Amino acid sequence: LTPLKAMPHCYILLASGGVKSSTGEMFAKFDNAEEQYHPEMRKAIEGINAGDLNKLAAYLGNSFTPLWYGERVSNICSYFATSGALGCSLSGAGPTLFALFDDKAKCESCAEICSPTEKSIETIE
Repeated sequence: LTPLKAMPHCYILLASGGVKSSTGEMFAKFDNAEEQYHPEMRKAIEGINAGDLNKLAAYLGNSFTPLWYGERVSNICSYFATSGALGCSLSGAGPTLFALFDDKAKCESCAEICSPTEKSIETIE
């Protein structure tokens, strides 16, 4: 485990729209994948410890993303980015995505495209 400083102030949009797979199933898929994606977590950690939300957001990633309809996840994250998200990634083994915003109004505006049952907005202060 790596000790971290406090998360930089931000707004987080959680959006879930998929069918949950068990974590064990996802690890089995990952182990059998032809290519395995490994995000640059050290740089994301540097962003957290420096209080640099932009750096953190630039290095968000999740090894399970390609296993969750990679193109669909990329399209949703691209939409979030054009709506003002600084970064977007899959949460855990999925199917929930999260996006980081530095502006509450942008986060709320982006959340409007999600159905009420698949979204949540959280504030980190």
